[in-house]
Amino acid sequence: PNLMNKLKNSINLKPINKINKFLKSLLEINFDSNEDDIKQFFSDCGKVTFVKLLKTPDGRSKGRGFVKFDS
Repeated sequence: PNLMNKLKNSINLKPINKINKFLKSLLEINFDSNEDDIKQFFSDCGKVTFVKLLKTPDGRSKGRGFVKFDS
């Protein structure tokens, strides 16, 4: 399957807190995904203003990150 299908099957969104409802925590992200993939994937949900994927010191993905949408 292509990367977008992998993303659809692997992303789990959770709100960070009630104060900032536009910042979401991403869990179980496909390790082959990058910030541009995440931004493109969520573009249908609204304007994505920030994407941060957590990485190990050697640059490998931890499979977690954050995405923020414009209000």
